[in-house]
Amino acid sequence: MFFDTKSVLKRASLLSMLAVLAAPVAKAQSTFPFTIVRDAKGTLTRIELPVRSSIMAEDQDVLAELRLAVPEYQAQSNGVMALEAGAPTPEKAEDRKTLDQAKAYLKNDFNATTLNDARLDKEYAKAKKKILEVKLFRLLAAPSQATAFDREQDIAEVVKALLGQAGSVLGVASPAFDVFDFLVTQYIEALESRREFFQNQLLVVLSNDSNLFTAKEKSAIRSSIFYSRLAFYNLPAREKARKSWATFGDSQLEKALKPCKDFVKAGDKSWGSCFKQDGTQILNRMVKKVVLSNSPSVAFDSKNPSKVQDSRILLLLARLGVKLLPVPSLAKKPVYTWIDSQYVEQRKTEGYVFGYANLRNQNDLADWILTGTANPMIRK
Repeated sequence: MFFDTKSVLKRASLLSMLAVLAAPVAKAQSTFPFTIVRDAKGTLTRIELPVRSSIMAEDQDVLAELRLAVPEYQAQSNGVMALEAGAPTPEKAEDRKTLDQAKAYLKNDFNATTLNDARLDKEYAKAKKKILEVKLFRLLAAPSQATAFDREQDIAEVVKALLGQAGSVLGVASPAFDVFDFLVTQYIEALESRREFFQNQLLVVLSNDSNLFTAKEKSAIRSSIFYSRLAFYNLPAREKARKSWATFGDSQLEKALKPCKDFVKAGDKSWGSCFKQDGTQILNRMVKKVVLSNSPSVAFDSKNPSKVQDSRILLLLARLGVKLLPVPSLAKKPVYTWIDSQYVEQRKTEGYVFGYANLRNQNDLADWILTGTANPMIRK
C-alpha cells in the first residue's frame, strides 16, 4: 500500500468519516436523507442535498487533498514506479511511457511549494465561488421541471473566463497556472461525482420506499436524475427525454442495470443486482475495473479497508503528473482516459451500495464507501 500507517491515521483525523447523513427535511419523514420541496399546491418540485451538513462541506477541496498527498508521494523511495503493486498499466507502450514520465516528473521535478502559493489560493477561491453560482450541484432532481439542469451549459464559458483571469495573475506558462487549471477541472468533477453518488442513493431509496412519493412522482424523479446526466450539448437526446418524461427515467434505470443481469446468484450477499460480496471484496458489475477489462471493479475490500481510497488518491496524483508533464496534449489524452477509467465512474455508482448500507443500518460499510470515494466533497 502506498500510504504508511501514520499517513492513514493523519488523513483519517483530518478527513474523519461520516456515520449517518444529516436530514433537515421539510414535509418529509425524518429518515429520508434529502430535502423535499413541494409548492403550495403540493406539487413535488425539487429534491436537494441538505443546505448544510458535514458531508456537504464545500470548504473541503482538491487543493487540500493535494497539499497532503503530493509531499507524501514525493517522500516515498519507490512510489513513483507503480500506482500500487499489481496495478494495471496502459495497453500501448507509448502510453505506458507517458505515464511513467508523468509520475517521475511529479516526484522529482515538481516543486510542491507551488501548492502553497497565496495567489493560487485566491484565484481558486474565486473560481469555486463562480462555479457554484452556475452549476446546480445540490439539486438531485426536479421532477416537475424538465429543463432545470439546462443552465449547466453556461459552465464552459465560466471556466474559460476563470482561466483567462488566472492566467493574467499566475502567468499562463507557470506551474501555478497548470495547477489552477487542474484544480478547476477536478473541482467540477468532484462536485458532479458527489451529486451523482447521492442521486444513486436516491434511486435506491425510491425502490424501497412506498410512503413519500406516488408511483408517478417516482418515475418523474428518475427522469430528472437521468436527464441531468445527458451532455448539455446533446440537444436531440434532451429533447427526446422531455417528450417521454413519464417513462424516460424508468427505461434509463433499466438500461443502467442491464450489465448486471445474472451477476447476483441465489445465496450471494449483495447490495442490489450490481454489487455482491466475493471473499473480502464487494464487486461492482456496473463499471469495469479498468478500460478494456471485463472484470468488475472493487467497491470495498474488508481485508484492506483503505485500499480503494489510497488507489484513487494515487490515480489523482497520476492525473496531476500527466497535466504537468511538458509533452503535447495529444500524447496525454489516452493516458487521461486510462486513469479516469479506474475511478471516475466507479465512485459515482457506489452510491448504490451506500444507499443499501444505510437502509440496512450497515453504518461501518457506509462509512467506508464514503471514505473510499476519495472525493473531498463528500467527506468531513
